[in-house]
Amino acid sequence: MASVYTVTQVTAYIRNMFTQDFALNRISIKGEVSNCKYHTSGHIYFTLKDGGSQIAAVMFAGQAKNLDFHLTEGQEVVVSGTVDVYERDGRYQLYAKEIKREGRGDLFLRFEKLRDELEEMGMFAQEYKQPIPKFIRRLGVVTAPAGAAIQDIRNISLRRNPYVQIILYPALVQGEGAADSIVKGIRMLDEAGVDVMIVGRGGGSI
Repeated sequence: MASVYTVTQVTAYIRNMFTQDFALNRISIKGEVSNCKYHTSGHIYFTLKDGGSQIAAVMFAGQAKNLDFHLTEGQEVVVSGTVDVYERDGRYQLYAKEIKREGRGDLFLRFEKLRDELEEMGMFAQEYKQPIPKFIRRLGVVTAPAGAAIQDIRNISLRRNPYVQIILYPALVQGEGAADSIVKGIRMLDEAGVDVMIVGRGGGSI
């Protein structure tokens, strides 16, 4: 019979593999800052990402005090440090010792470009906005059927008004076909005569 190990043993073994990898002990990674949070302890938690992947990162207060700029969403940076396993959560992350600015990230620049184009088209014009009714009976939601977003919407809506009827249109919210799926959801819920509609998705990044 094969040996059976505990979760702690396996995680410790994986962490030991990371520790012995020289490349991961002294590494510099270029990417775009997302989900940046300054903790009251002085630690900085953020995600470093590019168009294909992302990695969780933390810079502890001891190193953060030497940072000569404020880390913000969308910055292109080069982070030098160590990739290691955080045993409690069983995940690997980047422990930053030094961060250098490279400019504004491509993803953030594309976001700003799209925002500016929509603003020029009048999409955010005040005259097109309609007042949200104070009390509603039917709430339409266009979002993914699974995940944190729909659970948050349900919990908060029912806590504030336990009698509200929530009608969900299960839509794709990212990737190919997402735009068409969302448009179809908006049209169907509009035809259903909901009082208010929420079109949303989870995640805090741009």
